Order: sequence, then structure tokens, then C-alpha cells
Amino acid sequence: MSGFEEHILNAIRKLEKKDKEREKLLQISREILRKARQIVLNIQSGNIKKSSEIINKIIKEKNDLDFFKINNPDLYHSGTVVGALTEYVESLQLYNFLTKKRILSLEELNVEPAPYLLGLADLVGELRRITIEKIKSNNFEEAERIFLVMEKIYHLLRTTILPEALIPGLRRKTDIIRNVVENTRKDILYYKKSFILSKKLEEVAKKLEI
Repeated sequence: MSGFEEHILNAIRKLEKKDKEREKLLQISREILRKARQIVLNIQSGNIKKSSEIINKIIKEKNDLDFFKINNPDLYHSGTVVGALTEYVESLQLYNFLTKKRILSLEELNVEPAPYLLGLADLVGELRRITIEKIKSNNFEEAERIFLVMEKIYHLLRTTILPEALIPGLRRKTDIIRNVVENTRKDILYYKKSFILSKKLEEVAKKLEI
């Protein structure tokens, strides 16, 4: 039993070091979450320029997590990181969809498959918000273009058969976006028909005036 005290102290020191690294990881994750939400909120309020100022900062903080991926994979693959990266994916996808009209790839975002898919699922809700704005301004062509993206994301996720343990929450999110997609489809059809009908009525009214 001689010298066993040092073995215990060594184990404690290693855990204390890991705890400090865990605190750093939590701090970075919180910052990513905060900035991701700022990006989305700025976009919702129509201030895309303000969102663009945050993009480089959030990408840098996301890249800081790579240290943990290499040195502390058990911490990196925790629910905290997955949650932060999910919102990271959602915010950057939303920004790029609006500014460049495209969906970023897994490699471009440099994230794991789970937060990538979860972030895309969350993106559908934000795309619905934009679609409604397009409907309000009678821009049905753009509303339908955005809706097609929503629909494609939903169908791809719906046909994905993955265990809950591998990507927790995807099934629940897919169930939610099913309703989001269906409601958006109904909104576009209803308001587009109403718009066309109102135009025809206007034309008839003008003819009657003549």
C-alpha cells in the first residue's frame, strides 16, 4: 500500500484539470449560443448587416471547440456542445440562405452530422417565418421557392432511419416540422388563391365601370 496516496492525488489532479477545461468549454458553448441567437434575432428584425458582424466571431469561437475535440473528446461530445452547434448551424444556414440563397454543406460548417441535421430541422421554422413575410407582401414566387427548400429538408429527415441514441431529438424535431411544412403549404395555397381572386374581382369591377 506504500505510496498509494500519490496515485489518488494524481487522479484528483487530472480530474481538477478536466474540470477547468470543462468550464472553458461551457463558456465557449454559451457564447456560441448567445451569438447564434443574436444572428437569428437580427435577421428576424431585418438587420442582416448586424448579423454579418457577428459571423466571424461565432466561427472563431466554434473553431475554439476543436481543441476539445482532439484533447477531450468525452467533453466535446456532450449534450452541451451538440446544443450549441445545433444553433450555430441554424444561424449560419439562415444567414447564408438569405444572403447567398444556398444551404451550406457539412464540410463548409465543419461540424458533426448530428448538430448539422438538428440545425437544419430548426432552420425549417425560421424559413416558415420568412415565407409568411413573403406571403404578406404577395411575393408568392419567392414564398414557393423557400417552401420547396423547407419541404426537401423535411422529406430527407423524415426518411432518415437513425437511432435516437445516435442523434437525440431528431425524431421529435421531424414531427414538429411536419406540421410546420403542412401549415405553410396551406397558407401559400389559401392566400395565393385569395390574391388571384381579388385581382380578378378588381378586373371585373373595372370593366363594369367602363
